[in-house]
Amino acid sequence: MSTGRRIVCFANSAIAVDYTGERAAAIVDFLYRHAPSQGLAQPHRIYRLAPDRNQPGNLRLYRGDTLLYSGQSEAECADCLMGDSTHHLADASHGGLLFHAGGLAWQGRGILLPGSIGAGKTTLTAWLVTRGFDLLTDELVFVPEGADTFQSLTRPLNIKRPSRAVLQPYFDFN
Repeated sequence: MSTGRRIVCFANSAIAVDYTGERAAAIVDFLYRHAPSQGLAQPHRIYRLAPDRNQPGNLRLYRGDTLLYSGQSEAECADCLMGDSTHHLADASHGGLLFHAGGLAWQGRGILLPGSIGAGKTTLTAWLVTRGFDLLTDELVFVPEGADTFQSLTRPLNIKRPSRAVLQPYFDFN
């Protein structure tokens, strides 16, 4: 059975995800494949993702000793892990400005699309990707103090159900 640890560094903050099993490894790879794994900070939160020994087919996700998820749905588990880890990366960030924003690149220039939850950042970001923009993130953007560039928390697009009808011509949601 595969085991491993993935460190995710962002905005001078870091978390670690310890995982066991092929399903857990696939979730961690899918979520954090493009996220930076090296930085100045040591992980301040540790997650554990593994099969449930008492319920075959179930996954269990912990932050420290706190159970965050138990169930069979890989999508729900991934959503829980990404949401919680993003929160804790943001909460411990320092040394610059952090934006809840979509981030794109166009001809070597960065574009920020800040907004609150449900404002349509991901929908607009996804649509702009279909128009040739490069996706950087749909979640968090960090501008270090004194910098004229930004860093993005790279992750898979999280397109919510109400937006799927608008984006159906461009993406396969099956």
